[in-house]
Amino acid sequence: MASPKGHRRIRQPEDLERVSILAIEGMAAMIGPLSSILRSFRFHDVQVLGNSEEAWSRLLNEPKQRPDILVIDWNAHPIAGQAFVHHMRRAEPAALAEIPVIALIAQADRPTVLAARDCGVNAVLLRPFSAAQLMEKVIWTLGQEPSFVRAKSYVGPDRRRFRTEEYLGEKRRAAELSAAG
Repeated sequence: MASPKGHRRIRQPEDLERVSILAIEGMAAMIGPLSSILRSFRFHDVQVLGNSEEAWSRLLNEPKQRPDILVIDWNAHPIAGQAFVHHMRRAEPAALAEIPVIALIAQADRPTVLAARDCGVNAVLLRPFSAAQLMEKVIWTLGQEPSFVRAKSYVGPDRRRFRTEEYLGEKRRAAELSAAG
């Protein structure tokens, strides 16, 4: 369940006992194995659903049951991962829109990974994956404190990973060019 203070910061596997997770798995045969893996991580609460429409309904209508993190199969049905995350990022309240999301993607081609990033996922995990890889991705995602960006063309976590006060590269924004000019 989401913290009233917002994002839960996780640094080690033992911290997962304070975290709830919702997973949407599009392949019926994978619901059981994914559920078993997530339960082995000792999350406070684990929900694994095979229907993205049911998951959307729960997220909207049961605010006290909102997860701290969402794992979604990119090929979920009937609402595919890209559309699901796109709508979630633009939903009200902000607590719903800002839930960290890990996308499970079977086809690792560049357009698919970029589409996941551009719709607002926090992280991508390529199939097939091991339990250790999933654990690592969950801990990494929950350990981040990205600012949340709300712009006309993008709503989601700040995708910039490298930050420095003394950026020496080329200035790309109009305001930076005019200030330098």
